[in-house]
Amino acid sequence: MAACILLNGNVVLADMPDLRDVAVMSELITSLGGRISFLRNTQEKANHKVEINCDNLHNWAIPHEITSQMRASCLTLGPILARMGRAEVALPGGCSIGSRPLDMHIWALQKLGAKVEVCGNYVKCSSNGKLVGCHIGFQSVSVGATENALMAAVMARGVTTISNAATEPEVVDLAHFLVKAGAQISGIGTYALAAISTGGNVHIVGVTSETLGCLARELESMGGKITDVPDGLVVSRHDPHINPVVLHTAPYPGFPSDMQAQFAATACLARGTSQIHEHVFDRRFSYARELAKMGADIHVQGDTASIRGVDKLHGASVQAPDLRASAALLIAGLSAQGVTTISNAQTLYRGYEAMEEKLRACGAEVELVR
Repeated sequence: MAACILLNGNVVLADMPDLRDVAVMSELITSLGGRISFLRNTQEKANHKVEINCDNLHNWAIPHEITSQMRASCLTLGPILARMGRAEVALPGGCSIGSRPLDMHIWALQKLGAKVEVCGNYVKCSSNGKLVGCHIGFQSVSVGATENALMAAVMARGVTTISNAATEPEVVDLAHFLVKAGAQISGIGTYALAAISTGGNVHIVGVTSETLGCLARELESMGGKITDVPDGLVVSRHDPHINPVVLHTAPYPGFPSDMQAQFAATACLARGTSQIHEHVFDRRFSYARELAKMGADIHVQGDTASIRGVDKLHGASVQAPDLRASAALLIAGLSAQGVTTISNAQTLYRGYEAMEEKLRACGAEVELVR
């Protein structure tokens, strides 16, 4: 959606989810002068369309009231600067999962010729005329910085080469979008783990086992079975019990940090001890204390969580500290005995559309209390 700021004419993004982050990004683009229509698919709780027109942008400043709601608001820096010649974006919000500075974003824009300064809670950028293509060699891999550099570079004079770029699927999708004006978003690992955790099965339409990447190997090592079928795949638990795992998060194509909380919730019922090593973000084990309230035997030391499997979890009142943690607590609640109440559950809907309805369709007893 941020890349649409670069374009003239109507852009239609298909297969869009109805998420809070989509609504916030829509509000952001509208504040710039863009026009957005959300074309709802009334037949399904998924696969909607968003039509965006940025022909008449007249603003380049995004207030804190908008950016504080979503970390990804920082991805508008590059396209606003490239399109308008200047950008003022308040420092972003989002889930509190540790230090995620904008240093590399700023450095990349400066390499392209932008003047950048941080004034209070705002990042202010300007270009004296056009940005100029260059070589951008990131010292470490950053998805967001790569995306900002890509979006700014497509309107720079000359050729830009980005080395040590992030290669996650969303970055590849963005590159394809910039060429073809098309994009897709998918998130199926959570549903697969819910099936393994509860001993059930889930039929996921429109994807293949190849889509899962390295997650497929880890799901199978936990005792899962992944079967490709003509319209998608089916995930179930092959082994009679859940097996422990040792996971190390890493940039793509390594194990994604966004899935470690859900694996941790499933590992709570494994036969043996699992270890999860977080190498991407700090402070991403905030869910551990909440899982412990449900009877999990989980201990965190530094960047490692050790989880000794127990025979059963029990329902409890817990609080979701962030998006992925809310998904982990939901998985734990599905497999626990008794009722689990998750507060601050609105974080879940930043990344999962109508999740309670989809889980109920699979036989789960889930109720959204507004």
